[in-house]
Amino acid sequence: MENNVVDWNDNFVDLFTGFDYSVTITVVNEGSGTLHIEDISSGDDVFRSEPAALEIPPFDEADVNFIMHTEQNGRYEGEMTFTSDDPNEGGVGISLVGETFSPPIIVIDPESVSDALLTGEVSEWILDLANDGGSDLRWETDIEIVQEPGRDENSRSLRSVDGKAAGPVRDDLGEELGRFQWNRAGQQNYKAGIAFDPDNELMLITTYSPNWMAVVDPENDYEIVREW
Repeated sequence: MENNVVDWNDNFVDLFTGFDYSVTITVVNEGSGTLHIEDISSGDDVFRSEPAALEIPPFDEADVNFIMHTEQNGRYEGEMTFTSDDPNEGGVGISLVGETFSPPIIVIDPESVSDALLTGEVSEWILDLANDGGSDLRWETDIEIVQEPGRDENSRSLRSVDGKAAGPVRDDLGEELGRFQWNRAGQQNYKAGIAFDPDNELMLITTYSPNWMAVVDPENDYEIVREW
């Protein structure tokens, strides 16, 4: 506060119509007796004080909040008056000034986007961002993951309505396209998984007990191309 003037535009980057803006000032009692401030008011609805009255012990201080609230855009001026039992300055006035503006209104089109991607795929969207308000719109982006797919545990089971565990229901096998023998499958034939590479038209098979992986060419009589 300079020269007993509180300027809200010096304290806030933005002043929007319809919102409360509070500026804190400190009142000091330099006397040896308790200072009784009976009333702190501006006489209008734009500026108010919280608290509106207080007592300050000798050589102590207290904070008072001056609050500005407007219902229409424009520049406002006023004065906040302290009425107290100070014999030398029973009424002290502080000048008030502030100008409020219509707030920005962000408009985003579209408001939501969705896509289904395979692992490793990338999708891009273009969003139109507009400001339909009366003040500059300052914005930033952030990312929040609201849901992500879970991972299977080593083993799963389904619970039936009678409380007993039940295995998953699988479809019947389709047409058999081919059959081959892999000697690395182990004595117990513990095959861990199978996958297909459509780009190179190759199969990938794995096994455990022992642990092996192989690349198979189904177009060449299921030839083992590589294994490790």
